[in-house]
Amino acid sequence: FRSVTSRAPTPAELDLLLADLNLFEKDFSNDPSAARKLLNIGEKKADTKFKPAKLAAYTLVASTLLNLNEAIMQN
Repeated sequence: FRSVTSRAPTPAELDLLLADLNLFEKDFSNDPSAARKLLNIGEKKADTKFKPAKLAAYTLVASTLLNLNEAIMQN
């Protein structure tokens, strides 16, 4: 979060991101093919030392952070 926005998350933001992470991981655990499909996007292969559901969940959280207005706009 800090690397993307140059500030620490508020407790509310952190709670939301953790809730999203848990929801995404649960969804990908229930649908492993969706996790594999997401992780097959791009040129670099996913690191096999991580569980696909967990890595896919973190991928979506990272995507959320990178799409924040704070990450896109310069002050």
